[in-house]
Amino acid sequence: MGYSQEHVKRTRQRILDQAGALFRRFGYRGVGIDKIMNAAGLTRGGFYAHFKSKSDLFVTVIAEDFNFTKQIVRLQKEPDGAPRNRALFAIRQYLNTATRDHIGGACTMAASAVDVAAADHEAKAAFEARLDDLLSGIGDLFREDGVALNRAELHAILATSVGGLVLARACNDRAAEDMLQASYALIERVVDG
Repeated sequence: MGYSQEHVKRTRQRILDQAGALFRRFGYRGVGIDKIMNAAGLTRGGFYAHFKSKSDLFVTVIAEDFNFTKQIVRLQKEPDGAPRNRALFAIRQYLNTATRDHIGGACTMAASAVDVAAADHEAKAAFEARLDDLLSGIGDLFREDGVALNRAELHAILATSVGGLVLARACNDRAAEDMLQASYALIERVVDG
């Protein structure tokens, strides 16, 4: 007797959730299939029913698991509040101590960029697609409030956000807080132009 489509879907998502958290926390090379499947409460044998390889799983995590993008999309659907304020709110929530400290549950972009840089073309293509989605989402939120940012400004906002978070993670509390605050202040200056 086979499993229902819903069961297969839930199992696949469980693997993705655990793999994403482990890849963010320990890096691509620091996690094996056995560790991922164990964290998902499954056996290694079930892995290949959902993914061709660990590399395939990594590409899927990159393609589907960008919390910053999900937050922007969620805010685009919010009916209340000025869009500009929603975009800055999302960036502020990203550049905070909780995001800095919760590596396994936070942004795949910040945690996995170095792993993607060393990965194959498929991983880079998935990363670039998510990057484009994020740039579009941020740009749309600002544009809805009459703030037109060009592509270079959007890149600067994203690079400052992700870079500020990555550097803050490498610092002790005071220096980390300074990095997060300075990154956000720079983004506000770009937006206020």
